[in-house]
Parts: sequence; C-alpha cells; structure tokens
Amino acid sequence: MIHNETQRDSNAYRIVGRTDKLRSEFLTFDKELFVAEKAIVLIVDDEERTRELERRILETGPYQVIEASGASEAFAILDAGQKVDLMISDLEMPDISGEEMVKAVRAKRPTMKVLYVSGVVDRLLDERHVLGDGEAFLDKPFTAKLLLESVSMLLYDRMSPPLV
Repeated sequence: MIHNETQRDSNAYRIVGRTDKLRSEFLTFDKELFVAEKAIVLIVDDEERTRELERRILETGPYQVIEASGASEAFAILDAGQKVDLMISDLEMPDISGEEMVKAVRAKRPTMKVLYVSGVVDRLLDERHVLGDGEAFLDKPFTAKLLLESVSMLLYDRMSPPLV
C-alpha cells in the first residue's frame, strides 16, 4: 500500500512517499522548475517556413504558439484580447518593420516581452544602440537550442524553461 503526502514550504514542494516494504524516500523539487500553464508566444513573420520552423521548435518546450503573417494580423490577434507572454518578431516585413510594430504593441501592452529575429543585426543596432527592458535579439540563422534558451531567458530569467 502506498501513502502519498505533499508538504509545502516557502522554498520547495516536498513529496513524501511511503510503502510497507520500503523505507521512506524524500524527493525535493524546486518550485521555480514548474509553471501552472504553458506560456503563449506570438510569432510574427511574413515567411511561412520561418514561422513553421520556430513554432515546431517552441512546441517542444512548454509553449503554446500563435502565428501571424504580418503586423496587421498580429494587431488583430492582440486587439481581440488574446493573452500573449512573448512576441517573436522579424525585423524585416513588407507592411511595417518589426520594430515599428513592437512600438505600436507596447503603446497598449507596455510589458510585452519581445525577441527580435533577423539576419540583419546591424540595421537594428545602427538605429538603437541599446535594447529595452524585456527585449532581446536573435541573429539568423540560429539553432533550436538557442531559440529555446532565448525565449526562456526572456520569460523566466533562466536558460531552461520550467516544466508544466
């Protein structure tokens, strides 16, 4: 017969398991390793293949992904009240630059975290010498690991995301 008991303190969840045949075992889990729900990431890029690749990578982690093919579609998603924890934006898009789109989004959602993605890092850094709070830049091409680490750093201030 197995009896399980969960104790909660300020630093960790402790799971205590007991069986009639085995001695008690204690497993301690850091609460920061767990989140209640998946973070929602909005990918805004005019290139479908890029969006699909980023979505597939992010869905291997604790992320729910929404895609937009440009700024107008992203605005519609956000204006409908969709919760978004982080936006990944291409800098070079046909209708409006990613940076201009982010400025408009931040006028309504000032705490929106943003990961700029582009193969042209010089363009952004020529215009802005410093990224703002909650912003990061990822230069193309990038690895799946680097994308996951970048998103995790913006959302959780750590290299690996928490578990759901």
